[in-house]
Amino acid sequence: MTSARAVILETTVGFLRKVFGLMVSDLERCLKMEPGPNFVVALILSEYTEIMGGFVTGELCDHRKSGANYRKFLQCMGCYYEQLDAQLDLYVTLRCGLAHEYFAKGPSTIVWKRSHPSEKGVYRSGNRIVFNCEVYYQDWKNAVEKYMQDLETDQDLQKNLVKAVSALMTRSSSRPLYRISLKS
Repeated sequence: MTSARAVILETTVGFLRKVFGLMVSDLERCLKMEPGPNFVVALILSEYTEIMGGFVTGELCDHRKSGANYRKFLQCMGCYYEQLDAQLDLYVTLRCGLAHEYFAKGPSTIVWKRSHPSEKGVYRSGNRIVFNCEVYYQDWKNAVEKYMQDLETDQDLQKNLVKAVSALMTRSSSRPLYRISLKS
C-alpha cells in the first residue's frame, strides 16, 4: 500500500471510529433511561443498520441502495438475522415501517430489555414481530466491532469504506455536511 493510500485509509478509519463512537454514546445514553424511548431506539438502530451497511458496501450515499445496505449489515450481524430477513423482509417490515409510518408493517411490539437469556434482537411471537432494543443493540455493536477488526486486513472493505466516506464528503447537495459536535 502506498503511503498516500495508507494515510487516506487511516484518516477514513479514524472518521468511522468517531462516527461509531457517537452512535454508541447516543444509544447507550438512551438505553440507561427507564422507561426507555423504545420507538426512538428501534428506529435509530434500524437506521444505523442501514448506515453501517453503506460503509460495508461503499454505497452509503446512493439512496437506491438503502435496502441492499441494510441487508448487507444484517449479514454482518449473523446468519440468524439474514435468515429472519429472508422470511420477513426486515428492511420493509421494520426499517421502512418505523421510518415512514411510525409502526412496523404488521403486528409488532418493541420491548426495551431482555426478558430471558436466549432472547433475540428481533423475533416472531405468534403473528407478531418483536424488536428487543437491548439485544438488537448488542448484536449490532458486536457486528460493528467485528467489521472494524476485519477492516484491518480486508482490502475490499477498506476500498468500500474509502468510497463511502469520499462520497459523503464530496456529495453534491443543497445541505452541507454538518459538523459533528461532541458537546451535548
